[in-house]
Amino acid sequence: GAFAGSLVVFTDMSDLERLQAQLLQAQKMEAIGVLAGGIAHDFNNILTSMIGFAQMLQVYEELSPAAQAGLASIEREGQRAAHLIRQMLDFSRRSASAPQSLDLAPFLKELVKFLERAIPEHIRITLDLAPGEYPVHADPIQLQQVVTNLAVNARDAMPTGGELRLGLARFTLPPATLAPCPGMAPGEWVVLAVTDTGTGIPADVLPHLYEPFFTTKEVGQGTGLGLAQVYGIVQQHAGFIDVETAVGRGTTFRVYLPRHEGAGAPTTPTQTTPLPQGQGQTILLVEDEETVRQLGQRVLESLGYQVLTAPNGRAALAVYRSAARVDLLITDLVMPEMGGIELLRQLQAVDPALKVLALTGYMADGAISDLAGVAVQGVIQKPFDLATLAEIVHRVLAAG
Repeated sequence: GAFAGSLVVFTDMSDLERLQAQLLQAQKMEAIGVLAGGIAHDFNNILTSMIGFAQMLQVYEELSPAAQAGLASIEREGQRAAHLIRQMLDFSRRSASAPQSLDLAPFLKELVKFLERAIPEHIRITLDLAPGEYPVHADPIQLQQVVTNLAVNARDAMPTGGELRLGLARFTLPPATLAPCPGMAPGEWVVLAVTDTGTGIPADVLPHLYEPFFTTKEVGQGTGLGLAQVYGIVQQHAGFIDVETAVGRGTTFRVYLPRHEGAGAPTTPTQTTPLPQGQGQTILLVEDEETVRQLGQRVLESLGYQVLTAPNGRAALAVYRSAARVDLLITDLVMPEMGGIELLRQLQAVDPALKVLALTGYMADGAISDLAGVAVQGVIQKPFDLATLAEIVHRVLAAG
């Protein structure tokens, strides 16, 4: 009776030991995440230049077919590297996320159709969900990544065939009860389960399950980033993940996401028109990485814009003051001398109507909350696609 509120009394030492082990694991994962986020920031600048210049050069008609094919290969490999970095950023919870109201029932039904094409025929896919809504607040692309990664691992655990079961359930955690995962708050949860009838996970592998670059697959067969990415995405969605496994009897991963009222149907992305042109508007591009700055200037000028550039916020203020007009500011967020957030605060104090696009290689924990204090019309994630840059710049400038 003395223990009130949501305090959990440990019934035996195994609960306490489990909590201590998970706390140690969380601290280790956080340290690796900080490292991954730091590497990814610089890497994304390099990839932005590689992919961007490869895309730009492909428009030259005088290039031989062999040169065109070589550039296409460079672009493709750059995109593969960008995918790896995206996985690292998802793991370290530093990727830009676009959560929306989402009902997981229709979302999962659509995803099963995709998986049926990707998973071999000797594995049977079944969907187990009771009628009703399963509303969450989530980024559909990231959730698709979670389910796909878990499904691919399940496939690999069933080389001779078996059953892959995807399930949804509603779960209520009452106050003052031991949660399935430490740290889960009492309340309403949606549970997404991915079950296989495969080989199971050996006990010595379990402690390393979500660590980046840890893999049991052959060299060249896997990066060891799949479950690390799953872990990061689930954490980014204020969710939890646990695993139940027995060697030779299969594995179930359960992802717990907070139930979110007011979920709607997932929005389908609109088709972008090919490279909409500008009408000579002036854009101030602020980026400390020289090759990314040169790329951005060349792309924007080829689209019909006037472009002013600066290597940091302090230089950008001087350029802005001497310019006849600036219709749009595109600024990196992390720069020496003066970062993008401080630049925005100073410029918006002078011109509150200034249109702004933020350019970022990763969303550091502070940057998302910092952006809330300034007016930004959009975020361009590095490495960006030239068509995406053209479309978002055109859209923001056209918005009156």
